[in-house]
Amino acid sequence: MRYRLLTFAILLPALAAMDWKQDDTKQPVPYDLVICADLSASNNGFLSDIRQQLWIIVNGIRQKHPEAEVRIGVVGYGRPSFGGSSGYVRTIGNLTSRYDELSYQLYQLSSYIEKGDHFVPSALQHTLRDMQWSRDPGAVRRVYLIGNGSAYTGPVSLEDVLETYA
Repeated sequence: MRYRLLTFAILLPALAAMDWKQDDTKQPVPYDLVICADLSASNNGFLSDIRQQLWIIVNGIRQKHPEAEVRIGVVGYGRPSFGGSSGYVRTIGNLTSRYDELSYQLYQLSSYIEKGDHFVPSALQHTLRDMQWSRDPGAVRRVYLIGNGSAYTGPVSLEDVLETYA
């Protein structure tokens, strides 16, 4: 529990203090933020933390950057119910500005789960391949990876995923 609180204690100020691109004309700028979270048994209860912090994140970004068109998505990994063929990864909510719908999707998942495999590279690859990122060349795109397992597990190479990100 203490680890999860520390993670959010670090994540929230980092999101609020981010040096987002600012346009002097105050044109709406797309901001896509994906939370990629380990939801395996070692992080039981973490899903509740994400549910509770979602609106704090949205409101914090909007308060600091009112011109932002903020879209948030959530990718979860490490749950047996997500299936081995996907690398135990699932899009819980694609990038959206419909935060109530995203919140609803988060509440559809059980808060506690048995042990699962967490394949970080598969989860990161999923954020690249399956999320509907803004095509605007001026868009800000961020992925926050939250978990406590090795980043070198599973069938996908971390180096290959990072090369694709670059």
